[in-house]
Amino acid sequence: MDAWCRERIASKLERLGYLRDPDGTFRICRPFRELEQSELEQIFFDGANYSAQPKRNFDALMEQLSRQELEALAGQLEEPELPPEELAGLVRVCPPVHEYLCQRCRCDILVDTGDSGWDYSMNTLAPGYDGFIYGVGYRLYDEASIVWLTKQQGHTKRELADALHRITAPGNGLQGYIKGAANEVWNEMSCENQLCFLVEMTLEQAMLIHAAVQWGRRTGRWNGYVVLDRRGRAGFFDCWRGSGSSMELALERDVKLPIKYIVSALPDAVQDRYSVYTVYENNRMWKNGRINQITLPKKFRLEMEEMGFEPRIKNKPEEG
Repeated sequence: MDAWCRERIASKLERLGYLRDPDGTFRICRPFRELEQSELEQIFFDGANYSAQPKRNFDALMEQLSRQELEALAGQLEEPELPPEELAGLVRVCPPVHEYLCQRCRCDILVDTGDSGWDYSMNTLAPGYDGFIYGVGYRLYDEASIVWLTKQQGHTKRELADALHRITAPGNGLQGYIKGAANEVWNEMSCENQLCFLVEMTLEQAMLIHAAVQWGRRTGRWNGYVVLDRRGRAGFFDCWRGSGSSMELALERDVKLPIKYIVSALPDAVQDRYSVYTVYENNRMWKNGRINQITLPKKFRLEMEEMGFEPRIKNKPEEG
């Protein structure tokens, strides 16, 4: 853009009410608006696969939004053939990056404590999947996520098995977590169920956990964890068939969830299968779910800056 053209465009910008900075350039700062589903998908997916670099994708999305802003401005200036690259030399678009990173997302944390299909089928009572065995009763396996969570909550597998026998009896005396766990198993609607935690977190937290999960899969280093607030909702969900249980486990303790057990921790709107909202149609289910702590392997912390994460992210580093 030559000097004459530059000054002509600057005059048009001033007539439209844009203010010129001391350096002679103009700045456009648009108000925050929540990222749409398709934009969130750009962050967490590379095509049909999970992205290992969500922060890189986020930065690319910010550049894309800036370019779209410049293209719209060229039309407003009645200069439709003016390339955005040339206009960028005169106009700086400042997207609300911090606000986007702090955008609250309703996320589903899907868990696998066994070996995927085996773990999910072990959470059911269906006779064909080693659940209820006639003449024997309910068979529980240590690898099942409901057994893992029961132990996390300070109870035993024997307590859970006993509760499953008594759950349909009137006046069964069950209460608290054990009652909720038995109800959750009893009310399953299909033969494969993942343990699911409903958590509201920032987009930045979701990207960080997602990156840590993908990093673990790539390197085989899994010594990080997240701590989930006990007030959040949790239960069984079948994302393949679009069904679930009551999603009302009564957690009695905060949950220390190892990174290696997380299958995915994505905004509900961008799940690659059925989402929780499409089944339950209740946005308030995520209301009390919170991340209390993120603890990451030290070696992953060293790669965070390379991935584009800022050092200001608060979490406790773990050795290893």
